[in-house]
Amino acid sequence: MLESSLIMVNRANSVPLFQQICQQIRQQIASGSLRPGNKLPSVYSLAKSIGVSPMTVHHAYNVLAGESLVSSQHGSGSYILGGSGRSEKKSPCREKICDIGVLIKNFEINQEFSLFLLDGIYRMAREHGFSVHVLSTEGKIIDNAFAPWLHNVIHSPVPMGFVVGGSLCSENISYLCRQSRPFVLVDVDYRGDEKTHSILLDDRGATNIMIKRLVDLNITRIAYLLGPVGDRQGLVVRRAQRMLGAALESVSALGTHLPPEYIMNCEYDEKEAASCLTPLLRKHNRPKALIVNGDILTRGALAAAGAEGLRVPQDLQILNYADTTNSPCVCLAKPLVSLGQRAMSALADLIAGEEVPERAVLEIDSMSL
Repeated sequence: MLESSLIMVNRANSVPLFQQICQQIRQQIASGSLRPGNKLPSVYSLAKSIGVSPMTVHHAYNVLAGESLVSSQHGSGSYILGGSGRSEKKSPCREKICDIGVLIKNFEINQEFSLFLLDGIYRMAREHGFSVHVLSTEGKIIDNAFAPWLHNVIHSPVPMGFVVGGSLCSENISYLCRQSRPFVLVDVDYRGDEKTHSILLDDRGATNIMIKRLVDLNITRIAYLLGPVGDRQGLVVRRAQRMLGAALESVSALGTHLPPEYIMNCEYDEKEAASCLTPLLRKHNRPKALIVNGDILTRGALAAAGAEGLRVPQDLQILNYADTTNSPCVCLAKPLVSLGQRAMSALADLIAGEEVPERAVLEIDSMSL
């Protein structure tokens, strides 16, 4: 059995934590330290030992299972499999195995969002026989963040491309366009001059559904906690802008008034979200409901409501446009696995020289309600 003490993670490393776990287990399999039939530590024991969330370890084991290195058996645990583990499965129209880069800006800010997105990417990558390399910028600008990739990925001699997500700015995307490699933007709506390919969520449709649910309950005093609105140049349209556009259209259709203070934008940070919301909750005409963009801001909203003695949902309804179906106050859950699958499928088509729409939106009926 693998000892938990033999696995270590380095939070200063740009490689995501789950990927560090995968790399060390692969190395121990290659060296013979781990043999077929050896049992891995349980998800919870390894997570506690190395100081990461159980979801991070669970995702690492899933990735290894997808590579046929590990078998996870419900109620029994995870075991090392025999064989090399490298899948040679190929898509019928692809003749070469490709190394694919996945760049996620600020992975650690919202791990659940990133992990579910990566789950979809890995699923589709296995269908095409792609080998996936993940890098997180952790706040660095993208051109510097690419440095660790240059040898193994960017300058790889085989046909390849990359999937890119996170809080990108227009300078980041312009840099990507200069790399002469196909890439797909995930959840990034770029409106600049360069030709790009984006896979987006139907955020406007999701917002309209949440508003309708509240209006059907005769609740029209609705506030919005939406997150950052975009980059300085205005060339990257963020989810907050799309949700706000839907809210303003709804207000106009209902003939109601949306006070400026009912629209709140802040960074993805729990404390900042709570600080942003608290003054509004102290007003006499405070909202009866709050539509929130994602889990981080929702946790901040819950903290602010609790500090003001407000009960959820009795005193304040919070509708979270959530990252998972297990999120707090979930009303709609973003289909992140499907988003990752669509992005990798589009990239596979680009590598194969096929036509791909520049902008594709996952329609609202694809979303988890």
